[in-house]
Amino acid sequence: THSERYGTTCSSNDLFANTNQTSLFEMLTDINRYKLIFSEFIDHIVWFGRSHISILAVLLVYMLIVKLTPRASDHSAYLACALILAVQFFGYFAIYVVTPHDLDWHLRTSLGRLIMQLYPAALFLFFASLSDPETVFAK
Repeated sequence: THSERYGTTCSSNDLFANTNQTSLFEMLTDINRYKLIFSEFIDHIVWFGRSHISILAVLLVYMLIVKLTPRASDHSAYLACALILAVQFFGYFAIYVVTPHDLDWHLRTSLGRLIMQLYPAALFLFFASLSDPETVFAK
């Protein structure tokens, strides 16, 4: 084995070690897990930064003022960026579905950090797909 040959030991993966005896099938088919995860994702995205004003609401108002007008020449770049964000988002979601840890605890202690990882690319995609303010207000 690897540990005998190289003198190292490997720890098991905590996500699939199944220490609390809940089967993977039970976790995958528990609709309440999906509801909780989805509601926590929405809460963390809408209230990102935990301020009194939702940054998402501010960005949506800004989008209404400046207008969403992606350049046709950059369409594939926008699509690639959005696809990367979506895959990362759904990967995080899937890990929460199968986590053997207490789901409330796992969401409470890690989701904010994961949203923080998605935030810069999402913000870049958002502003890259808007008209620049100089063009909008020059009219």
